This record gives sequence, structure tokens and C-alpha cells, in this order.
Amino acid sequence: MQITTIKIKNFRSIWYKGQGSLFTLNLSPGINYLVGPNNCGKSNILRALDLAFNDDNGNIFDMKADSPSALAYSRPTIEINFLKNTNVSSEKTLFRFAEEYESSVEKTSNTKSYAARDELHWVIQYSNTGRDDSFAVAGVGGRRGAKPLIRKTLKQLRQACHFIYIPSGQSIEELFEGAFQNILKSVLEEHLYNELKAANKSRTEYLNKIKTELFGPLEEMLKTQLGYVINEIRQVEVIPEIPNIGEQIAYASLRITDHFASELKLKGTGVRNTALIALINYIRKHSRRSLVFAIEEPESFLHPGAQARLIKELEQIAERRDVTMLITTHSPFILSKKPISRFITVGKNNDGLTSILKQSNGENGLKDVIMPLFDDNITPILISKMSDFDPSKKGIILVEGETDWLYMKIACEKKNKLELIDDLQIIPCYGTGKLICKAVFLKSILPNEKNSKFPIFILLDYDENGKSARNTLTNSIFNFRKTSEVTTYKDFKNCQGTEIDVEAEDIFGSTILENFLSLHPAALAEKIVRGANLVHYGLNEGGKTIFTEYVKSLSVTYFDPWIKLIESVRQRMQI
Repeated sequence: MQITTIKIKNFRSIWYKGQGSLFTLNLSPGINYLVGPNNCGKSNILRALDLAFNDDNGNIFDMKADSPSALAYSRPTIEINFLKNTNVSSEKTLFRFAEEYESSVEKTSNTKSYAARDELHWVIQYSNTGRDDSFAVAGVGGRRGAKPLIRKTLKQLRQACHFIYIPSGQSIEELFEGAFQNILKSVLEEHLYNELKAANKSRTEYLNKIKTELFGPLEEMLKTQLGYVINEIRQVEVIPEIPNIGEQIAYASLRITDHFASELKLKGTGVRNTALIALINYIRKHSRRSLVFAIEEPESFLHPGAQARLIKELEQIAERRDVTMLITTHSPFILSKKPISRFITVGKNNDGLTSILKQSNGENGLKDVIMPLFDDNITPILISKMSDFDPSKKGIILVEGETDWLYMKIACEKKNKLELIDDLQIIPCYGTGKLICKAVFLKSILPNEKNSKFPIFILLDYDENGKSARNTLTNSIFNFRKTSEVTTYKDFKNCQGTEIDVEAEDIFGSTILENFLSLHPAALAEKIVRGANLVHYGLNEGGKTIFTEYVKSLSVTYFDPWIKLIESVRQRMQI
């Protein structure tokens, strides 16, 4: 079950005077981003959801603070529409109750019920008298069914769906003291039912043993001594204070050991946020209920590289068919490039009214929202083009062209050593100019601390363009280190001390290239000879494409130089 639509009316900066469109969010199955300047009303959307899910008795709602000042006597209203897209028992029960509720309302037409369409329309309205929950009925306008059926359906909705709200700036300690703790507890109870049952049995046995063997003699002694003084004493009990299993889960704390052991709250922000995501992932994997996540500015206090890792985690969480995720953000690094990601741009006019400026999906939506985050048009383009790295890998190798990457792949396949490249992201840059830009950009956003460094290695042709790129990257401005971060193919050929071009194809050796050129003479672009034994054969672009197919037919022994090259690169990257 996922949320498809959220409608908000007369809540804080979101109000409606009967003109224009009602404030309506159309959500996507992926991550739904709320983007806009500070104080435009993004957080009010998530607070409205928090009210709907967590304000059972109307105690959180403040009529004065939560009603729009622009409208007198308004009734804040939130409508949340769900779509049933799974077949778990709790949702089947919910929609059976919803159908029963809708059927109780007399209709004048044969309109198909929302429940029969696998839809549930939950309406929450506040007034001076408190909170009022109901469910919309198809084809009857505002008429409602019996209150007992509303309460029955609402109770089951809460059983079928968890809501997790993580406000901006909330400490992990505050989070664990709120609803998140209860959700984690319930998921543990669902996932580890048999283990918890056994633990409760062990607790009962332990408790009985304490009472009989440890406290029993003490109770008898106290009863005897007190009885001498006060005749009315009939019984004395010593009650052990041992929390039940549920309480122990609820009040458990996290202790993490790195260089020293300490509670989670004493660790750095990065560790605490990572632990939080790990717990959210646990809930995602093991919850038997639908999940709604509302997360404000998850990028807070995180390095851009860590933000890119975080978005991969959030994308995985949002993949589940019973997960709805809304995120507010100001960071371009937290934006997902997946086609199902939805970008909702929010703004506020001079009257203080929050409105939706645009809603769109995928790459077009990403372009719409990323531009307003900057004062120029170049930065977002660079970020979009250059920050697409995979944080699940152990490092990045940048090469000039597609064939460099293909030679490595073919060599590892031929030698049955794909593990040498499986944990690396090898990125062809299609020219040294683009390679320099990508290398500098990635180095600026990726973690560089000793314990969390994400290594980048640059492998260049030894020709005029490659030597120029190496000198640029290793100068005092960009400060890439020679050998350990930047090198050329010449380092892997036995031609040190001789000035001769060395490209990726030269790693195979001149004999292989000569045999190839005897079959495809038009592939030759240049030939350079140095001394009796050193020859460089430069291939044109068409020739390189043909050569990649040619080498697939070679014996595995011809790929030994490439395997040694990759192993050397991994060693230099300390992987």
C-alpha cells in the first residue's frame, strides 16, 4: 500500500479560499522530493502528515498556531489517498473494512466504491471541538457512514501502516524517544516473534527463580520479624524490578566501538546518521506493514560524498512497493536520478501562501529543481554530469576512452579474474579535458579522511594530451599524487628512459598489433619507432573498435600484462 495523493487545506501556510487549485501532491512510487527556498512551506507538508498519523487524540494540534492566520474560523483538513498494491493480510482486512464502511452509506447510483478500486481516501479535519476522522465514500458527496465503522477502519489502518517522521535537526536521542522507537519495537516483535516468545519464557523462569530462591527466604524473615511487632502482618513480598522484554527493547541503547567504545549519542554526526539509516533499512526489510517516511533535510552535516552514499540507501528503501517516501532537501547531491523519482517545487507568494509551482518526474524533473539551487547555470550541469559514482564500490578508476575499460574487462573475463574489477567503478571520460574536470570534481566531493577515503586513480595515455593532463592534475593547485593517484601506460611498459608514445593497445605488445594490422592495415593512424625494439602503433578510432573484437580471440596468456597492470593499480589505490 502506498500513498498516491495528499491534499491539504487551511493548515499553516497552506490555505484555500475557493479559487484556484486545491493544494494537491501527486506522489510517485519512488522518492518524492519537496524542493524550494527556506520558509516556503515544505516542512508544513510533512507536519500535516505527522498530525494525520500521530495525533490520535488531537493533543498535538494547536488551533491558534496550526490554522492559517489569513483565514478566520478555518477548519484544517488533510486528505490522504492510498492505493492497495500488495496482498498482505493486514491490508486485505483494511480494505474489507473499508468496503463494509462504504456499503453502509446509501447511494443513488451504481458508482463503484473506492475500496473496490483498491483505493482508500482518509480525511482528517480539525475544529474548535477537536479532531474528526472519516473516509470518503465514492459517489455520495460529503455523506459519511456510521462512526463505529469509521473507528473500526481507522484502527485497522493504523495496524497496516507505520509512519516515520524525522524532522530536520532532531537528534537521534530525541528520535528514539518518539514514535520511531515504538515502530522499531513493533517490527522487532513481528520479525522475531518466536525468539521473543522464548525470551519471555526465559524471563518468567528467571523471575520465578529469583522470587523463590533469592527473595523467598528474605520474605519469610521479614514476615517473621514484622509479625513479632505487628500482629496484623499476613504477608511480605519483595518485588523484583525486571523490565519485560518489550520495555527492554524500547529502552535499549546503542554502544559502538571504533577507536573507543561509547554510546551512539557520543559519536560523530556521520556515524549517528549511518546508524539511523541502518535501523531504517532493518525496518524496511522486516516490517510486515506499509511504511511512510517523511524526512527533512537528510543531508544535514554530511559531506557531499556521504550524501551520495545516503541517496543510494534511500533509493533502496523506496524500492519496496509498500513504501512511500517524502524528502525535503536543499542539496543537489541528495537528488535521485531514477526515472520514478518525483520532484515537487514549492513556493510562497507575498501573502505567505504556499503553493505547488511544478511537479515532474525523472531527468526532466531533476533539471527543473536543480537549477534554482544555484545562482549560475554551470554548477548544476557539472554536478549532474560528474557526480554519478557508485558508493557501493571501493574506488574509481578514470580512463580516457571506452576501449581502455573494455580491455580491462576482456582481460579479467579471459583470465577468470573479474573480482579484480567488480569492486571498482571504471569510468571512461572520452578525452583528457573531460577527465580532468571529472577528477577534480570527484576529489572535491568524495570522502578523504584517513578511515573513510574513497580512492580515485587516473590512468592516461603517454602522449601529448596524456602528459599534459598528468602535469595539470599533479600541479600544486589540484595536488593529485604521481604514481599513487595518476600514472600513464608507460609505467607498465619496459621503455623507461625512452621518449615514445604508449597507449592502452601497446600493453598487448607490438607483435599482437603487427598481426592485427596485417589484417586491418586501414586501422593504423601512426607508427613511431625508437631504437631496434621499441615501436608504437597508434590506431585510429575505427581501428580501436575493431581491435577490441580482435583481442577477444587471443590466447589467455596475452592478457597477463593487463592483469599485472590492474593488480598494480589496486595496490597503489590500497584496495
